[in-house]
Amino acid sequence: VYYTLKHRDSGATLEETAAYAAQLRDHIGHVFTVKDLKHLYRGGRLSRGAAVIGQAINLNPVLMVNKKGELTHIGNVMGRKIALRTMVNKLAKESEGYSNDVIIIVHGDSPEDAAYVEGKIKEKLGDVRVLTTFAGPIIGAHCGKGLIAIFYLAYGKTDKNI
Repeated sequence: VYYTLKHRDSGATLEETAAYAAQLRDHIGHVFTVKDLKHLYRGGRLSRGAAVIGQAINLNPVLMVNKKGELTHIGNVMGRKIALRTMVNKLAKESEGYSNDVIIIVHGDSPEDAAYVEGKIKEKLGDVRVLTTFAGPIIGAHCGKGLIAIFYLAYGKTDKNI
């Protein structure tokens, strides 16, 4: 929406803006992780056993939604900070050479983790504009407290393992 409104405000017609938005949708990169696996279990995305064991060993899934709109598991890491750094690395790799006016961090009641991710983004990419906001109630209910997501422009979405 940010880029579409910017395009419209530059003087583009409604038709030009609609075409731009359609072209842009394949270049919205994103990645997210959750802190508590029970929400993935309750949503039918994970078995109870996997959720219990994963939680016990501090497993952090790194996820995205693919081009078909399906939740896609792209990797597991051990530990929250490693998951957050892995997400920043995915952002840096996929957006390489692409101009991001803004990178958006969405969190589920995790302002400290969001601030950590912002710091890592600025370490990796330099002085970029980062906006941080709360997840809405629907995403919050599906992912729970501790959700961290990053949205950015990228050459293309990839759900390859990290």
